[in-house]
Amino acid sequence: MEELIKERNRIIWETDNTPGILDYCFPDGTSFWLAIRLELKFTMINSRANKEVNWDSRIHFSRWKFYRYLLFSFWKSPFLFAGKTDVLRIANWEKNPECPNRMTQFLTEYPQLSQVQLLYSQSMDRFGHLPGHRSFDYFYYASLFWARIFRRRPNAAAENEVAAFIGLLKQKMGDWLTPEIADTLRRKLLQIHQLVPGYTKRIQKYLNRVKPKLVVVSEGNNGDWQKGSLFKICRESGIPTVEVQHGTVGIGMKYGEELVKDSKFKQHKTNYFFTFGMYHSQIVNAVDECVEFGHYFLEKSLENITRIGPDPEGRVRILFIGEGIPYTAKDNGLVLAVSAALEQLHFPFQVTVRLHPTEEPNARYAELMKFEGARYSQVEDDNIYQLISDHEIIIGHISTVLFEALYFNKEPYVFEDDYTYFALPEGLGLWFKNGTELRGLMELNFPPKPVHDEVKRLFWAKGTTRENFTKFWNEKVGKPILN
Repeated sequence: MEELIKERNRIIWETDNTPGILDYCFPDGTSFWLAIRLELKFTMINSRANKEVNWDSRIHFSRWKFYRYLLFSFWKSPFLFAGKTDVLRIANWEKNPECPNRMTQFLTEYPQLSQVQLLYSQSMDRFGHLPGHRSFDYFYYASLFWARIFRRRPNAAAENEVAAFIGLLKQKMGDWLTPEIADTLRRKLLQIHQLVPGYTKRIQKYLNRVKPKLVVVSEGNNGDWQKGSLFKICRESGIPTVEVQHGTVGIGMKYGEELVKDSKFKQHKTNYFFTFGMYHSQIVNAVDECVEFGHYFLEKSLENITRIGPDPEGRVRILFIGEGIPYTAKDNGLVLAVSAALEQLHFPFQVTVRLHPTEEPNARYAELMKFEGARYSQVEDDNIYQLISDHEIIIGHISTVLFEALYFNKEPYVFEDDYTYFALPEGLGLWFKNGTELRGLMELNFPPKPVHDEVKRLFWAKGTTRENFTKFWNEKVGKPILN
């Protein structure tokens, strides 16, 4: 798997730098390549791994669920009760009524700013019980509805341009672009071509009505034609946009050096990117400017953390971070290395296996669950930040939790393989390749020592998120002046 990912990344970056790659455009001037780049990279790797090629999650839902959600998006139309606002928030619905989205929640600290939040859901989960929230998916489904009603079809020129673009990708990608992927890509691009005119018209009309001073999104720079169109319209209208970091930064936020020099590239991206800290800002080249912001949800969670003392039985608490499905460490290497280390430890311990939200208890973790006192932890059982606080040792592979451990002054243990280098910096935590190395590191650093301030500063922003946003608003946006 690591070899597939490495080769795929190389091909994607080489394609980025293809002369004229941004010349192939939809009617609104947004790029074919930037609209499909993110999904294409996963489709390529799934195809090579003999997995189902899944281009758009919406197509797998029942017709009944689709029609219910379409009607829901019209009922929650942003145009209903739309007035001028200081901040327009656009975020994916995370199914928590108290916090619809963690990455935009920081704006609730500013009641002096008028705000509107639009939510969307790839899994078509409705949020009718949330007062005041409207549907960002309305723009997509309204465009789809009317395109079907009027039987709009791309013209011959559009079909020829799509064919020429796919021909260019075939030259660059060779066997990676299989006939199946090429056909799926062709249909995807023609569908977007069909929807773009109505979509951009509705977005423009809405922005003209609400006239936001700032647009804040929870995601979008990775590659999404809907957000690309939104950002382009905002730039043309002089409305600043910002995305808030929500996880590790990978290939989706880093593009080929020649591509980012093209003046058309930045039209598809936000003006600003709020990062966790200095390191993340240094590896992003997708936006005009990175702002070291921090992590509001993590910061606020600390206020509710219950500090517990040492284990009554004198055991060291070890938190193992599950990798999700599909897991990334080859041949279950992470689990086997940790198990081998625990078998030889010279101090007592208790291990908690924190499952990824996509996981259930699984036989792959049997080698960890065999130890006395071992237990599973799932999202509904424990707050992840409470777990980080409770455990002296944190072990994982490429999870955001490894960055968050530093926030608690705990240096994580990181399993090292070819894939680790694509997701994490070498300066993050203590790296190990096998059980012998892990056991040696744990015993050498026992009892665990707090993280040095300079290391923490590299990955986490100075000051609070409130201080950082207030400064950003006052310097980059304008009135009203915040304090």
